[in-house]
Amino acid sequence: MVLSLARTGTLNAERGDLVLFANTTAEHPATYEFAARVCDELESAHAIPCLWYEFCTVEESTRYGWSRRPSYRLVRRSRASNSDDPAIPGYADDGRAFEELASLKRMLPNRNLRFCTQFLKVLPGIKLIAEWLGGGPGPAVAGHQHGRPLTSAAGDAARYAGSRLRQHEVADIASFMHTRPWMRPEQDWRDFTVTQRGAECLPRPSADLAGLTGPPARYLTVLGLRSDEQERVSRAHFEAMLADGAHGSRCRHESHPAGEVIATPLADAGADIDSIDEFWRGQEYDLGIERSRGNCVYCFMKGEPALRRLAAAEHEDQMSANAGPSTIRWWADIEARYAGPSDDPDVQQFKFLTLRSPSYAEIAITPAAEPRRGGESLPCVCTD
Repeated sequence: MVLSLARTGTLNAERGDLVLFANTTAEHPATYEFAARVCDELESAHAIPCLWYEFCTVEESTRYGWSRRPSYRLVRRSRASNSDDPAIPGYADDGRAFEELASLKRMLPNRNLRFCTQFLKVLPGIKLIAEWLGGGPGPAVAGHQHGRPLTSAAGDAARYAGSRLRQHEVADIASFMHTRPWMRPEQDWRDFTVTQRGAECLPRPSADLAGLTGPPARYLTVLGLRSDEQERVSRAHFEAMLADGAHGSRCRHESHPAGEVIATPLADAGADIDSIDEFWRGQEYDLGIERSRGNCVYCFMKGEPALRRLAAAEHEDQMSANAGPSTIRWWADIEARYAGPSDDPDVQQFKFLTLRSPSYAEIAITPAAEPRRGGESLPCVCTD
């Protein structure tokens, strides 16, 4: 979609148009190469800025003391390394942002609470847009600059008021995010894209998208939803419409700021999945991932039968030597560490699948076993 909009001149860099790629750090390896090629064309041929970003946590002061809070960082379109400048990091592909979210929430996203999209993509993207529209040189510092961490996993456990976990379990689950940086340095747009906005502009303002201090800052979000996804199209427009009248101190829709307006040009043009396939057949490159695997290979929304088929194919391809997020071994390990207690039958485990479904470790060991009833695929809708 963005290539078509750029090639026809619909996107306009002078207007402030911007293309975003949210890296969950658990994408299929081919996705990074594909997204980089798309962004390279957008910038080199059409001068349209394309920014990559990742979810992270930082330490902020609250009424309860210092706590970890969600934020984001801009990342370059090259793989992260230990020698990266913290202000100009490369992208991660080892699942660290996904795990940091599980550590922050003290549980895994699952088929009943699918919060991964909201926290890894939507909410960080809204923060980024606010700073972009603010007109400054880049994102301001997030977190504090005291030079040392002010929170700890033990402190999190001491303040835990829930009934699902014991204190030592809370500390174990919270420990990962406390190994991550406690602050994000200020960043410059020019280090990540072709924009001319630069460091000579000292203030780093953030636009008021929610309308907290007056009329909300208006912006247009263009979604690549197709004409054969009318339910998603209607929901996106409806939620944006509700948010439009809920600015200021009124009840707001967390994922749709009051200033956001939604556009769905593919759906408006009648483009369906066959149209998309036809477009890419005419290009020099394509994503190159089998539709059954998808970008998030072992997404729990696929259901147990599909996950078993993927795990069986992985065994046949002998891909299990790689323990990255495109393998079931990685998902099984994350689930084992973050699903909560398994030794108490009266305490619910928040696994990826439903309560009575098998764990990913069970699926990995016996991929050919007969799936249990009730594990059918659900719509992913991972851009909602």
